[in-house]
Amino acid sequence: CANCGAVNGSVAAIGANFGRREVGEDMTLLYELTERFMQEFEQTFGSVKCAELMEGKDPALMEQQHKCADIAARIIEEGRAAAKK
Repeated sequence: CANCGAVNGSVAAIGANFGRREVGEDMTLLYELTERFMQEFEQTFGSVKCAELMEGKDPALMEQQHKCADIAARIIEEGRAAAKK
């Protein structure tokens, strides 16, 4: 069962913001933010798997997609603040 596309996109956005720019760079913040996102997403929605998330739901339901985007945006902003320290 594949991960939700919103999960994959959010993890890609976190990676684009905090991924390695040069070989040997520290990846700790990237790993921490990705783990926090995955845990919070699963806690909020009950799963990260598309089939489980969409079971019995209207695929056009935007409310869930907005919640996911809000979680990702908040974690990226928290990561930016942490990176400045």
